Amino acid sequence: MANATQMTSYANVNQLTFTGRISATKVVSGKNGDFLAVTMITNIANDKSVNVTFNDSNAINGIMKLEANGKLPVGRMVTVTGTIDNVSEVYLDKAGEPVMRKRPELKLIGATILRGGLGALPKSVTATRVLQGTPVKVGTPVSDLTPEDAYSDNTADAATAPVDEAPAPF
Repeated sequence: MANATQMTSYANVNQLTFTGRISATKVVSGKNGDFLAVTMITNIANDKSVNVTFNDSNAINGIMKLEANGKLPVGRMVTVTGTIDNVSEVYLDKAGEPVMRKRPELKLIGATILRGGLGALPKSVTATRVLQGTPVKVGTPVSDLTPEDAYSDNTADAATAPVDEAPAPF
């Protein structure tokens, strides 16, 4: 019989959801091809915030495609779901000395922005957003609309609907 140290408990691998604002996105070339590195800032308590970082390399229908289509500008509110891979408050500088981060960092793996996870755009982006299509002129309503009976020649339209009868008492 196996003991607890020999078995992996997959129930302990939790999915977490964070809502915050995009603070940086960057397409990076790695040994396995290009991927998108995303950093977002979220609040965990009053006046306490953390960086949530995650990567994505799915250019077909993933987060990387959202970036390529201009849907992830800095400042956009997003809701992301993933599994925490690492937590750090310190990093090593070029000289190898430990340096405290401005905010603690949570690194997610398997990150996904679910349907409805794209939130508000920053004001600077919404003000310059170009709407596609033909301009629509809004005017005063027209009062001489065609009456409903002119739309149909079906006599069934004029018939009254049946009325339910009250159930008989027992």
